[in-house]
Amino acid sequence: MTTLHVLPVDDLIDHTDSEDCICGPTIESIQHDDGTIDWVITHHSLDGRETHENDEAEAPRRDWWARWRPAIELIFVLASTWLSGAILHPSSDVTDWIFTVVLAAYLAWTITSYIHTRRTR
Repeated sequence: MTTLHVLPVDDLIDHTDSEDCICGPTIESIQHDDGTIDWVITHHSLDGRETHENDEAEAPRRDWWARWRPAIELIFVLASTWLSGAILHPSSDVTDWIFTVVLAAYLAWTITSYIHTRRTR
């Protein structure tokens, strides 16, 4: 029979290696095939880190928007900066206007996709 104590690092108090520790540890038993039982005593931190970590933890997101959002937002910022400059200081070059129209369509698609993604969650 073995007893394993799992202690938090850098806690506010010093934990004792017993079930009577002030933190109110959780005690679990592990039964092996040969019939022996090992005990795992998990001590809890008193600085609130366990509560904070569990409340703040966000489940990993696997959708494409979560993976590509930083890149899309960067493109959006750069494109909107360029687009505002093109509207405030228009040139007579046809290529610039075509690029501006394509960029505006892309920005409209990005915003629409963002709104749709937010509504479907």
